[in-house]
Amino acid sequence: MIEELKKLIADKLGIECKNISEKSSITDDLKADSLDMVEITMCIEDTFGVKISDEDLGKFKTVGDIANFLEAA
Repeated sequence: MIEELKKLIADKLGIECKNISEKSSITDDLKADSLDMVEITMCIEDTFGVKISDEDLGKFKTVGDIANFLEAA
């Protein structure tokens, strides 16, 4: 699942998967802005069949945070 998540994020941000790790900060390391996060969230919901609340979205600081959410869903 983490590899699929990394690919999704890489595609949305126009970067290479190899530059993304579970510890990558979405805003600091990957330079995602709020619009990027909305697009990434919508893709995650569609791809993984989950619903992400605004509260959960606010907790996503790293790629690992998103992966942990998906594993628990």
